[in-house]
Amino acid sequence: MGGPRARRSGRWASHQRLRLPVRYRARHIQACLAELDAQEAAWDDELAEREVLSLFYEDLVADWRGSLRAVLAWLDVPGAAEVALPEPALERQADSRTERWIGRFEARPLERDARELSRAKWEYRGRRRPDFAEVPGPDRESVWDYPRPPRVEADGRRVEVRTGDLVLADTTRALRVLETASPPTFYLPAADVRKDLLVRTGERSFCEWKGDAEHWALAGDGETERSIAWRYPAPLAGFEELANCFAFYPARVECWLAGERVRPQPGSYYGGWVTSELTGPFKGEPGSEGW
Repeated sequence: MGGPRARRSGRWASHQRLRLPVRYRARHIQACLAELDAQEAAWDDELAEREVLSLFYEDLVADWRGSLRAVLAWLDVPGAAEVALPEPALERQADSRTERWIGRFEARPLERDARELSRAKWEYRGRRRPDFAEVPGPDRESVWDYPRPPRVEADGRRVEVRTGDLVLADTTRALRVLETASPPTFYLPAADVRKDLLVRTGERSFCEWKGDAEHWALAGDGETERSIAWRYPAPLAGFEELANCFAFYPARVECWLAGERVRPQPGSYYGGWVTSELTGPFKGEPGSEGW
Protein backbone atom coordinates (compact mmCIF):
# COMPACT_ATOMS: atom_id res chain seq x y z
CA MET A 1 0.00 0.00 0.00
CA GLY A 2 2.89 2.36 0.68
CA GLY A 3 4.01 2.44 -2.94
CA PRO A 4 7.55 2.87 -4.40
CA ARG A 5 8.09 6.22 -2.71
CA ALA A 6 7.47 4.79 0.74
CA ARG A 7 9.69 1.80 0.04
CA ARG A 8 12.51 4.05 -1.25
CA SER A 9 12.35 6.20 1.86
CA GLY A 10 12.79 3.20 4.10
CA ARG A 11 10.31 4.67 6.49
CA TRP A 12 7.68 2.04 5.73
CA ALA A 13 9.59 -0.45 7.89
CA SER A 14 11.49 1.99 10.07
CA HIS A 15 9.94 0.51 13.21
CA GLN A 16 12.02 -2.60 12.57
CA ARG A 17 15.16 -0.64 13.41
CA LEU A 18 14.02 -0.28 17.00
CA ARG A 19 15.66 -3.10 18.96
CA LEU A 20 14.30 -2.41 22.40
CA PRO A 21 13.92 -4.99 25.13
CA VAL A 22 10.36 -5.61 26.23
CA ARG A 23 10.60 -3.64 29.46
CA TYR A 24 8.46 -0.76 30.61
CA ARG A 25 11.16 1.77 31.51
CA ALA A 26 10.99 5.52 31.04
CA ARG A 27 13.92 5.71 28.60
CA HIS A 28 12.45 2.95 26.42
CA ILE A 29 9.07 4.69 26.28
CA GLN A 30 10.80 7.98 25.51
CA ALA A 31 12.78 6.30 22.71
CA CYS A 32 9.58 4.93 21.18
CA LEU A 33 7.90 8.31 21.41
CA ALA A 34 10.90 9.99 19.82
CA GLU A 35 10.86 7.47 16.96
CA LEU A 36 7.13 8.02 16.44
CA ASP A 37 7.68 11.79 16.36
CA ALA A 38 10.45 11.33 13.81
CA GLN A 39 8.27 9.13 11.63
CA GLU A 40 5.39 11.60 11.80
CA ALA A 41 7.67 14.48 10.85
CA ALA A 42 9.15 12.45 7.97
CA TRP A 43 5.70 11.60 6.62
CA ASP A 44 4.66 15.24 6.96
CA ASP A 45 7.64 16.22 4.79
CA GLU A 46 6.89 13.42 2.32
CA LEU A 47 3.25 14.42 1.92
CA ALA A 48 3.60 18.19 2.37
CA GLU A 49 2.85 19.01 -1.27
CA ARG A 50 -0.23 16.81 -1.50
CA GLU A 51 -3.83 17.80 -1.04
CA VAL A 52 -5.57 16.40 2.00
CA LEU A 53 -7.27 13.04 1.45
CA SER A 54 -10.44 12.66 3.55
CA LEU A 55 -11.50 9.08 4.22
CA PHE A 56 -14.32 8.18 6.60
CA TYR A 57 -14.30 4.91 8.49
CA GLU A 58 -17.84 3.96 7.45
CA ASP A 59 -16.81 4.38 3.78
CA LEU A 60 -13.79 2.16 4.32
CA VAL A 61 -15.94 -0.55 5.90
CA ALA A 62 -18.64 -0.35 3.23
CA ASP A 63 -16.24 -0.30 0.25
CA TRP A 64 -12.73 -1.07 1.39
CA ARG A 65 -11.45 -1.86 -2.10
CA GLY A 66 -12.65 1.45 -3.50
CA SER A 67 -11.21 3.28 -0.50
CA LEU A 68 -7.88 1.51 -0.81
CA ARG A 69 -7.62 2.33 -4.51
CA ALA A 70 -8.30 5.97 -3.65
CA VAL A 71 -5.35 5.89 -1.22
CA LEU A 72 -3.09 4.21 -3.79
CA ALA A 73 -4.00 6.78 -6.43
CA TRP A 74 -3.36 9.57 -3.91
CA LEU A 75 0.13 8.08 -3.35
CA ASP A 76 0.75 8.04 -7.13
CA VAL A 77 1.11 4.26 -7.22
CA PRO A 78 1.24 3.22 -10.92
CA GLY A 79 -1.79 1.21 -12.03
CA ALA A 80 -3.71 1.91 -8.82
CA ALA A 81 -7.02 1.29 -10.59
CA GLU A 82 -5.97 -2.16 -11.88
CA VAL A 83 -3.66 -3.51 -9.19
CA ALA A 84 -4.89 -6.77 -7.64
CA LEU A 85 -5.96 -6.34 -4.04
CA PRO A 86 -5.80 -9.15 -1.46
CA GLU A 87 -8.70 -10.29 0.63
CA PRO A 88 -9.06 -8.17 3.79
CA ALA A 89 -7.06 -9.50 6.70
CA LEU A 90 -9.62 -8.23 9.23
CA GLU A 91 -12.76 -9.81 7.83
CA ARG A 92 -14.02 -10.78 11.27
CA GLN A 93 -13.77 -7.24 12.50
CA ALA A 94 -14.97 -5.27 9.51
CA ASP A 95 -16.82 -7.05 6.72
CA SER A 96 -19.11 -9.15 8.89
CA ARG A 97 -20.17 -6.04 10.81
CA THR A 98 -20.43 -3.58 7.96
CA GLU A 99 -24.00 -2.42 8.57
CA ARG A 100 -23.51 -2.32 12.32
CA TRP A 101 -20.47 -0.07 12.01
CA ILE A 102 -22.06 2.15 9.40
CA GLY A 103 -25.08 2.60 11.62
CA ARG A 104 -22.97 3.32 14.69
CA PHE A 105 -20.56 5.82 13.11
CA GLU A 106 -22.86 7.60 10.68
CA ALA A 107 -22.62 11.35 11.22
CA ARG A 108 -25.95 12.96 12.18
CA PRO A 109 -25.14 16.48 13.43
CA LEU A 110 -28.46 17.98 12.34
CA GLU A 111 -30.44 15.15 13.92
CA ARG A 112 -28.47 15.51 17.13
CA ASP A 113 -29.30 19.22 17.26
CA ALA A 114 -32.96 18.48 16.58
CA ARG A 115 -33.03 15.87 19.35
CA GLU A 116 -31.58 18.29 21.88
CA LEU A 117 -34.12 20.94 20.94
CA SER A 118 -36.92 18.39 21.16
CA ARG A 119 -35.86 17.23 24.62
CA ALA A 120 -35.66 20.79 25.88
CA LYS A 121 -39.33 21.30 24.98
CA TRP A 122 -40.66 18.26 26.82
CA GLU A 123 -42.94 19.17 29.68
CA TYR A 124 -43.73 15.65 30.87
CA ARG A 125 -41.04 13.18 31.92
CA GLY A 126 -43.01 10.78 34.14
CA ARG A 127 -42.57 12.82 37.30
CA ARG A 128 -46.14 14.14 37.29
CA ARG A 129 -49.29 13.47 35.34
CA PRO A 130 -50.95 16.22 33.34
CA ASP A 131 -54.40 17.34 34.39
CA PHE A 132 -55.94 15.65 31.36
CA ALA A 133 -54.45 12.22 32.19
CA GLU A 134 -56.83 9.44 33.17
CA VAL A 135 -56.50 8.24 36.76
CA PRO A 136 -55.57 4.54 36.80
CA GLY A 137 -57.67 2.19 38.92
CA PRO A 138 -56.47 -0.98 40.67
CA ASP A 139 -54.15 -3.20 38.58
CA ARG A 140 -53.88 -0.55 35.87
CA GLU A 141 -50.95 1.59 34.68
CA SER A 142 -50.86 5.17 33.52
CA VAL A 143 -48.55 5.79 30.59
CA TRP A 144 -47.91 9.17 32.20
CA ASP A 145 -46.06 7.42 35.02
CA TYR A 146 -43.55 5.94 32.59
CA PRO A 147 -40.15 7.68 32.57
CA ARG A 148 -38.32 9.69 29.98
CA PRO A 149 -35.64 8.62 29.01
CA PRO A 150 -37.40 5.27 28.59
CA ARG A 151 -36.91 2.26 30.82
CA VAL A 152 -36.44 -1.34 29.64
CA GLU A 153 -37.91 -4.10 31.79
CA ALA A 154 -38.49 -7.83 31.45
CA ASP A 155 -42.03 -9.16 31.00
CA GLY A 156 -42.68 -12.87 31.64
CA ARG A 157 -46.22 -12.97 30.27
CA ARG A 158 -46.85 -14.97 27.11
CA VAL A 159 -46.52 -12.92 23.92
CA GLU A 160 -47.70 -14.25 20.57
CA VAL A 161 -47.52 -12.70 17.11
CA ARG A 162 -49.55 -14.20 14.27
CA THR A 163 -50.66 -13.52 10.75
CA GLY A 164 -53.45 -15.79 9.60
CA ASP A 165 -52.48 -19.34 10.54
CA LEU A 166 -48.78 -18.49 10.85
CA VAL A 167 -47.20 -18.00 14.26
CA LEU A 168 -44.39 -15.49 13.79
CA ALA A 169 -43.28 -15.36 17.42
CA ASP A 170 -44.10 -17.00 20.75
CA THR A 171 -42.21 -16.10 23.90
CA THR A 172 -42.33 -15.56 27.65
CA ARG A 173 -39.05 -13.65 27.56
CA ALA A 174 -40.17 -10.30 26.17
CA LEU A 175 -38.70 -6.93 27.04
CA ARG A 176 -40.94 -3.91 27.11
CA VAL A 177 -39.83 -0.32 26.70
CA LEU A 178 -41.73 2.22 28.79
CA GLU A 179 -41.69 5.90 27.79
CA THR A 180 -43.82 8.81 28.99
CA ALA A 181 -47.18 9.15 27.19
CA SER A 182 -46.74 6.05 24.99
CA PRO A 183 -48.03 2.49 25.35
CA PRO A 184 -45.20 -0.02 25.89
CA THR A 185 -43.32 -1.41 22.93
CA PHE A 186 -42.56 -5.13 23.24
CA TYR A 187 -39.24 -6.56 22.01
CA LEU A 188 -39.00 -10.32 21.50
CA PRO A 189 -35.75 -12.32 21.52
CA ALA A 190 -34.64 -13.44 18.06
CA ALA A 191 -34.52 -17.09 19.22
CA ASP A 192 -38.31 -16.99 19.73
CA VAL A 193 -39.09 -15.36 16.37
CA ARG A 194 -39.60 -17.25 13.09
CA LYS A 195 -37.01 -15.25 11.23
CA ASP A 196 -37.32 -17.64 8.27
CA LEU A 197 -40.77 -16.13 7.67
CA LEU A 198 -39.38 -12.58 7.51
CA VAL A 199 -37.31 -10.64 5.00
CA ARG A 200 -35.36 -7.40 5.32
CA THR A 201 -36.80 -4.33 3.65
CA GLY A 202 -34.94 -1.28 2.45
CA GLU A 203 -36.54 0.85 5.16
CA ARG A 204 -34.45 2.25 8.00
CA SER A 205 -35.43 4.51 10.86
CA PHE A 206 -33.70 6.25 13.74
CA CYS A 207 -34.67 6.54 17.40
CA GLU A 208 -32.99 9.19 19.52
CA TRP A 209 -32.72 6.68 22.39
CA LYS A 210 -32.06 3.36 20.68
CA GLY A 211 -30.27 4.27 17.45
CA ASP A 212 -30.64 2.90 13.91
CA ALA A 213 -33.33 0.32 13.19
CA GLU A 214 -33.70 -2.09 10.30
CA HIS A 215 -37.18 -3.12 9.18
CA TRP A 216 -38.62 -6.52 8.24
CA ALA A 217 -41.57 -7.65 6.14
CA LEU A 218 -43.42 -10.94 5.79
CA ALA A 219 -41.57 -13.11 3.28
CA GLY A 220 -43.45 -13.99 0.11
CA ASP A 221 -46.46 -11.74 0.58
CA GLY A 222 -45.59 -9.59 -2.43
CA GLU A 223 -45.32 -6.44 -0.30
CA THR A 224 -41.70 -6.59 0.78
CA GLU A 225 -41.64 -2.86 1.49
CA ARG A 226 -44.50 -3.06 3.99
CA SER A 227 -42.71 -3.51 7.28
CA ILE A 228 -44.35 -5.52 10.03
CA ALA A 229 -41.40 -5.48 12.44
CA TRP A 230 -38.16 -3.72 13.25
CA ARG A 231 -35.05 -4.32 15.31
CA TYR A 232 -31.84 -2.58 16.43
CA PRO A 233 -28.66 -4.48 15.44
CA ALA A 234 -26.47 -2.15 17.52
CA PRO A 235 -28.52 -0.14 20.03
CA LEU A 236 -27.12 2.96 21.64
CA ALA A 237 -25.71 2.91 25.16
CA GLY A 238 -28.30 2.05 27.76
CA PHE A 239 -30.37 -0.11 25.42
CA GLU A 240 -27.88 -2.84 24.54
CA GLU A 241 -30.19 -5.60 25.79
CA LEU A 242 -32.54 -4.86 22.88
CA ALA A 243 -29.89 -5.91 20.34
CA ASN A 244 -31.47 -7.98 17.55
CA CYS A 245 -34.78 -8.35 19.40
CA PHE A 246 -37.82 -7.96 17.15
CA ALA A 247 -40.68 -5.52 17.75
CA PHE A 248 -43.91 -5.93 15.78
CA TYR A 249 -46.53 -3.42 14.67
CA PRO A 250 -49.89 -4.49 16.16
CA ALA A 251 -51.66 -2.56 13.39
CA ARG A 252 -50.13 -4.86 10.76
CA VAL A 253 -50.08 -8.29 12.43
CA GLU A 254 -52.00 -9.90 15.29
CA CYS A 255 -50.24 -9.35 18.60
CA TRP A 256 -51.40 -11.05 21.80
CA LEU A 257 -50.35 -10.37 25.38
CA ALA A 258 -51.39 -12.91 28.03
CA GLY A 259 -54.33 -13.97 25.85
CA GLU A 260 -55.53 -10.43 25.12
CA ARG A 261 -55.53 -9.10 21.56
CA VAL A 262 -53.37 -5.99 21.46
CA ARG A 263 -54.70 -2.77 19.95
CA PRO A 264 -52.32 -0.50 18.03
CA GLN A 265 -51.09 2.81 19.36
CA PRO A 266 -52.79 5.75 17.60
CA GLY A 267 -50.94 7.16 14.61
CA SER A 268 -49.32 5.25 11.78
CA TYR A 269 -45.75 5.96 12.92
CA TYR A 270 -45.79 4.37 16.37
CA GLY A 271 -45.66 0.71 17.37
CA GLY A 272 -46.85 0.72 20.98
CA TRP A 273 -49.12 -2.03 22.33
CA VAL A 274 -52.42 -0.87 23.88
CA THR A 275 -54.07 -3.29 26.32
CA SER A 276 -56.81 -3.04 28.93
CA GLU A 277 -54.29 -2.51 31.75
CA LEU A 278 -53.29 0.93 30.42
CA THR A 279 -54.75 4.37 30.90
CA GLY A 280 -54.00 7.31 28.64
CA PRO A 281 -54.48 9.37 26.65
CA PHE A 282 -51.71 8.08 24.37
CA LYS A 283 -49.17 9.87 22.24
CA GLY A 284 -50.19 9.60 18.60
CA GLU A 285 -53.71 10.94 19.08
CA PRO A 286 -54.58 14.24 17.37
CA GLY A 287 -52.98 17.17 19.19
CA SER A 288 -50.36 15.04 20.96
CA GLU A 289 -47.34 16.15 18.93
CA GLY A 290 -45.85 18.08 21.85
CA TRP A 291 -46.20 15.27 24.39
